[in-house]
Amino acid sequence: MAKVHEVIHRNIIQFDNNQLLIRYVLAFFVFYSHTFSIYKLNEPSLYPGGHSLGWYSVNGFFFISGILISQSFEKRSFISYIGARVLRLFPAFILSLFLSVLMIVLFDKVDIDLRFMSNAFNFIFTNFFPLQQIQYGGIPGIWLGSGQPGVVNTPIWTIPFEFFCYLFIVPLILTPRISILLKAFLFVAGLYFLTNLGVLSENGFRFDFLRVLAYFLMGVATYQLLFRNQGMKSLLVSVLLIFIFEGSFSEFFLGMLLIILILFVGFYVKNLFPKFSKYDLSYGFYIYAWPVTQTAQALVDNVYFGLCIAFLILLAVSTLSYFFLELPMLKQKRKFDQFFISIKGNSGV
Repeated sequence: MAKVHEVIHRNIIQFDNNQLLIRYVLAFFVFYSHTFSIYKLNEPSLYPGGHSLGWYSVNGFFFISGILISQSFEKRSFISYIGARVLRLFPAFILSLFLSVLMIVLFDKVDIDLRFMSNAFNFIFTNFFPLQQIQYGGIPGIWLGSGQPGVVNTPIWTIPFEFFCYLFIVPLILTPRISILLKAFLFVAGLYFLTNLGVLSENGFRFDFLRVLAYFLMGVATYQLLFRNQGMKSLLVSVLLIFIFEGSFSEFFLGMLLIILILFVGFYVKNLFPKFSKYDLSYGFYIYAWPVTQTAQALVDNVYFGLCIAFLILLAVSTLSYFFLELPMLKQKRKFDQFFISIKGNSGV
């Protein structure tokens, strides 16, 4: 009988797993949790006084990403790897910036004057650069009837952190023969960008930001154990960091339970819905959810009716985004990979 880690390893390689199903569930929980906040209600949690469902879901996203991005890194050259990540992450992210403003213009009762246009322009173009703290608010006077007035799109704060993980955590851990000089450079550059991301400041550390990096590190360490039979040090470090950053034993316990559940259902259990796994709408569902829900709140007073309306609109927007933006970019990513493979072949490497 195959061991657990062997089954997980095989399911990842053969794409015979449920990680996409898990990502759909996590994206829905972020959307569901934020809906209550927008409707001036407490976000649902697993127990009284605990973090919101959205908090746990983001942790799960970063853990899964650590596993999958590590696999992507080892299959490509560094330039091809970064190009592939940019093509996957940023087209829909940039569209979400414009869509967030468009929803305000179309559905919010706000004066479209020079002040609004200046704030909207600032929101879109200051957030283009991927390694600085996202200004997800910054437009006074919008969505005044909601529980989150002035907030344009909260979930997109995670995108620069995701890209930071791609640039620094994965190469540092998975490149065994990297020179000490390059390691030092990446470490110093990483500290600089962590400052830009608002993690390091005069007031100290933002543990709520750092915890997503720890969950990503946990994913990378899990990948190392599965594919290289190493990475125990990285795993222990990530467990320690999660314990520190979560701030309480109950939250740490829930974090570890979440990781075990994702590993078992997402990667150990064989694909439950093979046809369902062909289309990944989860990213669009995540980054477009906030402006769509703000719009629903402006149109519908009841939270559950608004939830249903927002879900249907979000499903339509995510589907259009996937087929007309994200999928074409994925095809370009494959061409990008083939280009670098041909260069490598022609060089005789």
